[in-house]
Amino acid sequence: NTNFYVVHNLSNLVTRYSACPLALAKRIMVGSNPLQLAMTPDAKTLIVTRYDSAVVFIDVATDAITTTLSTPGAYPNGIAISPDGSTAYVTSYVTMNPAILTIDLASRTVTRTTQVSTYPKSIFLTPDGLQAWVLFSQSSVIYVFDTLTMTVVSTIDAGGPADTAMAFNPTGTRAYVSAYSNLLVVFDTATLTRVASIAICNSPSDVLITPDGTRAYVNSQLDSVLSSVDLTTNTLIQNVPVSGPAMGLQFVQ
Repeated sequence: NTNFYVVHNLSNLVTRYSACPLALAKRIMVGSNPLQLAMTPDAKTLIVTRYDSAVVFIDVATDAITTTLSTPGAYPNGIAISPDGSTAYVTSYVTMNPAILTIDLASRTVTRTTQVSTYPKSIFLTPDGLQAWVLFSQSSVIYVFDTLTMTVVSTIDAGGPADTAMAFNPTGTRAYVSAYSNLLVVFDTATLTRVASIAICNSPSDVLITPDGTRAYVNSQLDSVLSSVDLTTNTLIQNVPVSGPAMGLQFVQ
């Protein structure tokens, strides 16, 4: 009964596929310029950001759109949902009034708009939901927010443009950021200091951490390899040959 959803930006839709057997199950027209999506922790609601100033809520049981939240003046892109499912954080990916929107998921309203610097692209939450890490387009600077107050507690440097992906270990003590041109940068989330920079594949994109926190896998937008990294020693194990450059990486359990 496993299903997954895919955003189709140019086609204005989200599709649901059943995984076994692999088959198209549903086409959901969500409106123009859908970009990213996230599932609430209870797996009941899929939330889709649209670059034309809207956030769409989809009932997973019926695949029906239940709410389209208008965000005038904001251009939703990145999205992260708090572990308790109460709040969504959405980046407004624009140079004029760039911001992070805080959305109350019960009322489905924007409760706070936090101004930031130009082009906030993606946002990631620590496992406890207390920090939000924001990556900016073609920038090495990362903003770390206290989600209770939505104030910036630190700005840190990844040592190279880092706007695509990152991940946390299961305990939330380490953050792993893919940085151009060939780095996986490791930060201590308590001190917000860089503890390692690991040379990996060129143009790294997605970062995936194993459930036990001992390995990271990073794919490449340029090379036909998948980097395997030992997180106990912060060393590259090997670059595993794959069929081609890739974006998108997920475990199946």
